[in-house]
Amino acid sequence: MQIRRSNAWLSILVVSTCMGVFPNGVSAQPDPFANSPTGMLTLTVDIDGHNKHVAPNKVEWNELHVARRLRLELPMLRMGTAPAGFRTSAKAQAAMAQQASAKPPAGIAEMQKAMEACKGNQQCMIETGMKFGRMMQEGRMEKPAAPSMAEKDRFHHWATDRRRPCASGTISIDEQGNGVVISPPRPAAPFSYRRVGEVRLPAELEPIVEKVCAATLAIDTKDRTLDIGISGLTVPVKLTYSGNAFSTESGRAVVLVEGIKNGVQVGAFDLFDFPVDPSAKTMTGSRVVERVGEVTHAGGYGVTPVRARVTWTFVRN
Repeated sequence: MQIRRSNAWLSILVVSTCMGVFPNGVSAQPDPFANSPTGMLTLTVDIDGHNKHVAPNKVEWNELHVARRLRLELPMLRMGTAPAGFRTSAKAQAAMAQQASAKPPAGIAEMQKAMEACKGNQQCMIETGMKFGRMMQEGRMEKPAAPSMAEKDRFHHWATDRRRPCASGTISIDEQGNGVVISPPRPAAPFSYRRVGEVRLPAELEPIVEKVCAATLAIDTKDRTLDIGISGLTVPVKLTYSGNAFSTESGRAVVLVEGIKNGVQVGAFDLFDFPVDPSAKTMTGSRVVERVGEVTHAGGYGVTPVRARVTWTFVRN
């Protein structure tokens, strides 16, 4: 698992720009993806965990049984093909490392230094580029090798289809906590609570569309694997409390998963190398991600580490 989101987003930004989609869904120009393949991704992420926190006085304690679920149906659109998949994948990292270690043709380093000496001056950079271009044409400098086109269609990139409501389903919380607390002058007393909440889509989609509709797929037709980019775990869910504690917290919203990893808020991550048949109409997979984040107990009395069980099915139309 890689918490940092994939950088296939450059392609998505280009797609969004080309489509000219406005908030009301009306396209400013003919749809360039009218004939692109489409499909449906059904995604389920079950978040669970249990933890008991004991206070230093050894009398007070609280525990939480976490039970949260994201279940979505996401219409998908094939954006295009490319020689590389997610930048966060091991394959992409190895390819970039190989490119970085490759010795550039003679003269390229000299040209790079000359460009840097321009310090951003556009006219200087144009003149420098023309100078080295003439040297290449005259055979006095080796031309850089053109990128190989042999695997230009190796990876098929898919993203959520924003031309229609891009998600349906539910994001829900239904969990229980209990413990013992001392509220002077009263003696130690037990407490218990249940907290529930649900977001229904597409009815409540508009304010959270960017958090939910960011799923991506990269299908490797050579190695016969699929990578999936998952989002939606940072959608706020408003809770209602029942029981004999924390009723004042009703109405407060929480995200499905909390925490920071590598300086990035958890809640969106990439999973790699699910074995698939790239030509199949239906593909499916599942995986458990340990320590995907944490959940705070009611009242802030401790946290519970949680795991995610991810199950997905992708069906081409």
